[in-house]
Amino acid sequence: MKPLIQKKSIATLLALFCLFMGNSSVQAQTENLKNQRTDPSDSTKTTLPNVMMEEVVVRTEWIYQRDGNTIVDISQIANAENVYTDRILKQLPGVMKTSNEGYTLNGKPAVVFINGVKQNISAKSLAAFLSSLPANAVTSVELIDINTGKYAANIEAVIDIKMKSDAPLGSSFQPYAFVSHHPDGVQDVGGNLFYMVKKNRILFHNTLAYSNERIYAESNDSLILGSQRIFSNTLLKKGRTNVITYHGLLTYQLNKDRTLRLGTFIYTDYGRPKTSWQSNSNAGWESGKTHDDLYNLSATYTIPASQKAFNGSMSYAISYGGRSADTDYFSQSTTPYRNSHIRMRGWMHALSADFTSNFDQWLFTYGTRIERNSLTDKTEHLALLNPMQLDFAGAEWLTSLYAQMRYRLTSKMNIRVGARLENTHYEYELDGATIRKQYTNVFPSLLFYYNTKNYNLVAGFQSFINRPHYEKMLPGRRFINESIVSEGRPDIKPTRTYRWLLYNTLFQYAKLNLSYSIVKDYQGALYKQENNMLLQSYYNILDWKVFAVNVTLPFAALQRKLTGQVVIGAYHNSVMRTLNGFTLPTERPTHYWKYSFGTSINYTPSDRFSVLLDGSFTPRTSQTLIETAWDTGWSLEASYAFLQKKNLILSVRTYNVFDDNDVTTNYFLNNRYHLTSFSPSPVFEISLKLRLNRGQSVTDEYREYRPNASRMQ
Repeated sequence: MKPLIQKKSIATLLALFCLFMGNSSVQAQTENLKNQRTDPSDSTKTTLPNVMMEEVVVRTEWIYQRDGNTIVDISQIANAENVYTDRILKQLPGVMKTSNEGYTLNGKPAVVFINGVKQNISAKSLAAFLSSLPANAVTSVELIDINTGKYAANIEAVIDIKMKSDAPLGSSFQPYAFVSHHPDGVQDVGGNLFYMVKKNRILFHNTLAYSNERIYAESNDSLILGSQRIFSNTLLKKGRTNVITYHGLLTYQLNKDRTLRLGTFIYTDYGRPKTSWQSNSNAGWESGKTHDDLYNLSATYTIPASQKAFNGSMSYAISYGGRSADTDYFSQSTTPYRNSHIRMRGWMHALSADFTSNFDQWLFTYGTRIERNSLTDKTEHLALLNPMQLDFAGAEWLTSLYAQMRYRLTSKMNIRVGARLENTHYEYELDGATIRKQYTNVFPSLLFYYNTKNYNLVAGFQSFINRPHYEKMLPGRRFINESIVSEGRPDIKPTRTYRWLLYNTLFQYAKLNLSYSIVKDYQGALYKQENNMLLQSYYNILDWKVFAVNVTLPFAALQRKLTGQVVIGAYHNSVMRTLNGFTLPTERPTHYWKYSFGTSINYTPSDRFSVLLDGSFTPRTSQTLIETAWDTGWSLEASYAFLQKKNLILSVRTYNVFDDNDVTTNYFLNNRYHLTSFSPSPVFEISLKLRLNRGQSVTDEYREYRPNASRMQ
């Protein structure tokens, strides 16, 4: 009787297995061959031993470390084909989602890249896209904990999502719909359509999403000067907004594995909020309409890492968008006594090139990035005692060059040295005058790496910058409400940070990160009373020093059916000196500790059912300039796959569980400004997704194949 599989065909079958697994890391274990780790982002690195093997066990490594970064193979996360990318991100080691729709990585704010291209979109726009993108359209995620100088100097950490470029021929179509319920009525309804098709060398992703979202906010703010309460406001905002999001990505495979990617992103929303308010002296309401939009086009050319002498990518992205708002203000009558009009538009251009060359023990990384951002802002406040009109136009050029080299000292030790040079040139026009400013900064880095199977260490120095947000720089005054006016300052300086770090990865997964930072020219909000109103403005007010500890403890049990993590952060801040005549608030601490806690737990007992619990908790903190109440947020999501092919997925989710009111107090001298944002009650959401594939079943056949000794008898 002939064997089921000829021994001479093993290498061929393994090669086919690697091909259809896509960007997976593959290890071959034999009695005479040690484990070999490969990069999931480059399947060409997989080598097949030319030896006689008694037994071959093929398995996939879902996570590993490379130069201090964490690489996660999404295809090896349980139930990944049935969920969306935003849920997958919350399961990755050290990644936590924030209340403002952003992400942190091991306690640091993280910027999201897709295929190495920075997403110059708002956090709300990005959240809408990631919640619409099926996780099975993603091959891997790289968690970059340390910016070595490759990325802009205002970026501390990066989450780089790698989209599939080697899907099998065929198509995948996934309609999705959801509805959420608030205790006092329906909150959001919407859905999306995902379509992916692979034909010859072309792979095309499309994600179109729509939602009708409920606007709801309740808050109270007050100002106390000495022991006297000057004003107290209560606000209640209600309404609805329509949100449309589209993301398209076309990947064309050129010769020698080179790729060309063309991408587009569209976000637009239309809202009609109504705000009622009541203050010490009067009451009234505001009614208006708002519109936010963003349009983005990008092109990226990539030379694969298999061409060691020269590889990398070149990209260009252009974005256009802005905000408009028209608001009428009413007292007790139906005739508005005041109205305001805001028109803000802007352009963003980014041209970047990032390359790598590998020669023996040397690895060189170098590149450039040129950005030009422009903004026009027209604001009118009419029918006031002193009507206000502001026309502002500004632009900035951000030009950067970086170069770094890594030398392999031994098989376990590397050293990397690099520098990034950034020139910032900005100009703006105000009241007929043109003002220009320019400054240049150099950001050096020196890092040492030590790597073994169960331990990775990164030690060294890095530096970066935090440029002020445009709202802090725009001159002129803007009404926040009837009692508060905000004023920007064009002369505010960027904040610079110099950090010494010692990052440890234990047992391949757990992390213990230690750092000491000196923060120069910290930007802060100052308050003062003016004409029975509170004036908020921004200055460089302090130099800080910060000692930070961050611990990430992933865990797995029940043959990885139960996975999760616990993330703990502790930060000690100390005031070094005050700037620009700033006076510290009386009887406030000049050094203090802050803590944060987060967790995510995923249970997948079968390929049909999974449950995810994630949450965060921040204790009450008393700081030099601000005091905050304890804050927590929890969500629970469960999904189940129906039908024989498990392609009808029902999900239920509840969030805002255990949330409490968000209370902050800003201090200046012996005065206090209180703000309380009342927490909404828990929200319940239900969704349904249908996955329809054509011509892709061969992929699943090879995923299930595991060669073993019994099949070779």
